[in-house]
Amino acid sequence: MKPLFSLPDILDLEFLFKRDEPRLEQGDDTELRRRDRAIYLATGLDVSADPATRELAGHWLCARRQEYQRQQLPLPGQIWQETTTFSAFLFFLLSLLAGVGMAASFLRYDGTTPVNVSGFFAIFILVQLLLVMLNLGLFAYRLVPRVKVPKSVLYALLSRALAKLFTSVFKRSQKHLPATRRLDLQAVVGSLQQLRHLYGNLLLWPAFILLQLAGIGFNLGVLLTLLAKISFTDIAFGWQSTLPLTDAFLAELVRWIALPWSWLLPPEWAYPEIEQIIGSKIVLIEGNWRLTSMGLASWWPFLLCGVLIYGLLPRLLLLSWGRYQLRAGLKHLPCDNASFRQLRRRMLTPSVQTAASHSIAPFSPSPSPATATPAQSALKQHTNRRGWLLLIPDELWEQCPTEKITPYLHQIAPDEPLVSLRYGALDQSGQAFLEQLIAIMNNDKLAGIMLLQEAWQPPIRELTTLLRQLRQLTTPTTPLALALTGRAQRGEMITAVPSADLQLWQKTVKTLADPYLEVFTLMTEQ
Repeated sequence: MKPLFSLPDILDLEFLFKRDEPRLEQGDDTELRRRDRAIYLATGLDVSADPATRELAGHWLCARRQEYQRQQLPLPGQIWQETTTFSAFLFFLLSLLAGVGMAASFLRYDGTTPVNVSGFFAIFILVQLLLVMLNLGLFAYRLVPRVKVPKSVLYALLSRALAKLFTSVFKRSQKHLPATRRLDLQAVVGSLQQLRHLYGNLLLWPAFILLQLAGIGFNLGVLLTLLAKISFTDIAFGWQSTLPLTDAFLAELVRWIALPWSWLLPPEWAYPEIEQIIGSKIVLIEGNWRLTSMGLASWWPFLLCGVLIYGLLPRLLLLSWGRYQLRAGLKHLPCDNASFRQLRRRMLTPSVQTAASHSIAPFSPSPSPATATPAQSALKQHTNRRGWLLLIPDELWEQCPTEKITPYLHQIAPDEPLVSLRYGALDQSGQAFLEQLIAIMNNDKLAGIMLLQEAWQPPIRELTTLLRQLRQLTTPTTPLALALTGRAQRGEMITAVPSADLQLWQKTVKTLADPYLEVFTLMTEQ
């Protein structure tokens, strides 16, 4: 069975990934590769068994935690665990005290006027039931995202207005910042959006669970206070209402409300009969002469069961459901975004290779411009294996043929089929290029898309637009990668990328907030 990550594990993983980012942005990952390879070798896993990324990440996390423990440094996961445990206890205790205080105040009986059953039911049962139904309605709304209110004009106008307001404030806040600081700020915002895309739903469940704990504490406080009042004091319950309610109607209503527990308890305990309802009706103008001791004492089992069934039980069920959803979300959490893919490569790659010593099976025969287009060649000969699509810009097409680039891609796409596609030519329309892309994607043989770029040229808007288009054409989790090469030297097109150029590209990519898009260099700067 796959090892199950917890939320502290996720927080620690993301924290440790962020700690490694500065070296990755500078292109100096030699120490990271050496460290992660040593962690993998210490696990004793068999590489031929193709260990799962989740399993590799679990071993890596254990090793990194041991490093921090030796240095006596706390990790975010530990802080989160301690904070949530304390918060859960505090929420429960405060809610318990709130329930005790409110119930004790409401159940105060001076021996003359009975406690109002109508008010008690409305405050301690009906309001809670409405809150539970609101919770269920909101979650049902989230589970059916396509059936929305959005056809409302007011909703659409408010959504657009808020989006424009946020965009305007964000842009104005950057006006007086230099270009590098603006890029840094946009990269930070993009990183936060990445985390929201990956773990947004998971982070909602702890708050949901805390709310249920608070509800459980409140209901327990009400129940304990009600039991204490019934056990140790002589308390009378009656009902009153200005509404023209008949005794028969109220008796029928009470019987329906008591259905969940009436089959379990004797009739005299489950709910008041009509005679008892008549004997507990409070009419201020008439005084207490109509009240009977049997009627005044008949309501407390009904109220006790009502709080138990409609107040406490739904909270217990929602708590169990929230924990189940959190556990299911963690169990099925995909470990295939860019950070996990990079970690997997660093752990499984024995050594860095930058020469043509690694052969990659072609997705299709290398096409000749005179005979067929790349897309046509790719479609003629299918394999049963998923492959990568390599997009090469027009200015690099002649100098960087597929057979020259593939040896440098052994880490990102080991032993996977590869097909190249030319883009950006003057005689190539954007529509024709998109049609070629769609034709290849329709074959369902696509493992990912890779773009070759010269790192010395700064990333332009057209490129980020292309990356967004690619994401729209593919699934949200299809790997996208930017393969960078440096400036050509002495006729050699595949050269090392300076750290400053790599850092600029890394930050630009972060602004896209795509957790499945990564940047890597074909050759590491020595």
